Amino acid sequence: MTADARTIITIQSEKKANIWLAPANDLDHPKQLTATSYDGLNGLSWTPDGRLVYTSQIAGEQNLWITEPNKSEPKQLTAHQGFSEQPVVSPDGRYIVFLSNRNGQEHLWRIDIDGRHPLELSHGKDGQASFTVDGQAIIFRSLNTSGANLFRVGIEGGEPQSLTDKISFDPNVSPDGKMIACGFRPEPAAKTKLALIPIAGGEPRFISDQPACFGRLRWTPDGAAIAYAARQAGVGNIWIQPLDGSPSRQLTHWNPAPIFSFDWSRDGKWLAYANGALTSDVVLITDTRR
Repeated sequence: MTADARTIITIQSEKKANIWLAPANDLDHPKQLTATSYDGLNGLSWTPDGRLVYTSQIAGEQNLWITEPNKSEPKQLTAHQGFSEQPVVSPDGRYIVFLSNRNGQEHLWRIDIDGRHPLELSHGKDGQASFTVDGQAIIFRSLNTSGANLFRVGIEGGEPQSLTDKISFDPNVSPDGKMIACGFRPEPAAKTKLALIPIAGGEPRFISDQPACFGRLRWTPDGAAIAYAARQAGVGNIWIQPLDGSPSRQLTHWNPAPIFSFDWSRDGKWLAYANGALTSDVVLITDTRR
């Protein structure tokens, strides 16, 4: 801002995306599923019966929607309740847990799969939920005075249980339910690592340095590797990091546009992803006193 407050220079950024589907045995031939240009930007998650829950932004609101790919019209699940994002569906398909600022703060909420009966599950600066395999609890990241740490809370709410006392985030429960993959920083000034932590908490096992990526980490369906959408080399493609720490490798060969979120179907047969564009421009605003 200039000294006389008449002129402002700022950055205007915009993300756009649509959801695509690719067969797991033929990833290089995806088909476009949605066309609103704002779908899946902040998360998507499969239900056990093959439906897809995703975020979509319309008329200044970001809400959750659900669709059965290629079989039905999408149905809106949330409305007029702030921004909703980072949806995850429970293993039994009964609930959706997501991040919402509907009460003025960003907390984790639970709704039924049809969008009814909202329940506030957390009360801090929380997000990035992942269900335990029995569906009875979620693992999530909470921001506090010491940074980001991992916690566990029951699906009916209650007092969260601390799992880590170091900087850690983006928890993802393994398909067998035994481990949590996450970003982990051993010390505040150290490099962030990709780590595995026992489901009950404990000392991490480091796999590699944390890659720069869009969206969230995901386990591959066979539980043998961690997948991510690269921000740098291979932008627009998904890479996988084997658990043994061997070099990561490129899984898909799509276009150079960013992938903001992705998820495999519960049977491992389909990969859904939100692919789009990120633009950023310098904007000059003048005559602000008029």
